[in-house]
Amino acid sequence: MNIFLIIPRLIEQATWGGEYILESKKWQNAFPGKANLCIGQSYELSGDINLNKYCHDTRDPKFGGELILANGKKHYQGHQEDLLSLKNLIQKDPKKMLGAKYLRKHNPKHSGLNILIKYTQAYGNSYQLHLGQNQDSNKWQAKPESWYFLENGLITLGIRDLQKLAEYKKNCLEQDAQIQEIANLLQKKKITYNEANAQITILIKKYNLERYVNLVQTQRGNLIDLSQGGLHHSWEEDRNLPLGNIVYEVQVDTRDEVSTIRAFDKGKIDAQGNLRKLDIEDYFKYLDSEQEINNPENHRLEAQLIESFDNIKIESLLRTENYNLDKLSLDKGARLKCDTKDNFAHLFVENGLIEVSCAENSVIVSKAHSCFIPASTSQYDIIAREKSVVLRTF
Repeated sequence: MNIFLIIPRLIEQATWGGEYILESKKWQNAFPGKANLCIGQSYELSGDINLNKYCHDTRDPKFGGELILANGKKHYQGHQEDLLSLKNLIQKDPKKMLGAKYLRKHNPKHSGLNILIKYTQAYGNSYQLHLGQNQDSNKWQAKPESWYFLENGLITLGIRDLQKLAEYKKNCLEQDAQIQEIANLLQKKKITYNEANAQITILIKKYNLERYVNLVQTQRGNLIDLSQGGLHHSWEEDRNLPLGNIVYEVQVDTRDEVSTIRAFDKGKIDAQGNLRKLDIEDYFKYLDSEQEINNPENHRLEAQLIESFDNIKIESLLRTENYNLDKLSLDKGARLKCDTKDNFAHLFVENGLIEVSCAENSVIVSKAHSCFIPASTSQYDIIAREKSVVLRTF
């Protein structure tokens, strides 16, 4: 079975994205006529992503990327005839692609992939949580996720003072009601968009919801694990971090509308007076109020050394019941022999340039790009053409 290069799906986010992702992929000029693109996310793995059928080098101009603009229009860079659907390959032979272990765990009748990997640049995000894996709800589904920081960042994580939950909830509800009133005035054109934003800014300063949550600085290489759920979290804006938060996200692929419970959207409103829906009552219903859970340090995981050779270091960043993440550090010329162990694998090059080879083929993967290794590949080698750091998800 071949190793496949992944065609990343780039999502334009004019309000909270940036230029970091395109620059890291060396794709600043990849989409002619689409200058000054702000990309919020690059889907590096999902069940419906495409692979490149013929190209074996991410530096090759024929290697493509899918761009989804804010208006929903799609553009493809490369040759569309080279596309190969991962979903179709999985449906054709789920055991070869994903492995028997995966299928036993996630239902033998289910031939889809439920792991989602996103490469993200975000200037802020809403106050939110996901359902705990042991919590039951007719409305919400759990969404285990974990963040690996590619640059320094700033987040909120957990509740600062659990004795003030009632006060926090009261202020969330009051603030939201007043923002809704401002939105109604804007919709009726009784105030301008600028006036609405000015009034909302005053309200946010007045209620100061940040005082109820832990503000946490993250460093490049930090791993924040949110996989157990029930935990407050958000990405934050900071003038000292002009890039925003640059995050490699590994998560269970669950739709946002049934998994993300929001209590505060930082006052974001569009020119027509539309607001993103909040679920404040559910946020407080499913928020885990255990002190241990709300301590940010309990979710900041340290890398654990697995093996170290003269020119190779293998570290475990994360082990969960849904996904695992390793960090591979290789000096130039190093060769790491790997075994899929009846398990698919995904490689993302954080830095450097690697060749990934098996009996059937080999691919060249450059910085900020990915490849997919089917379970039936069995043996494969990673050769560092430059000093490289690789994230391996399985």
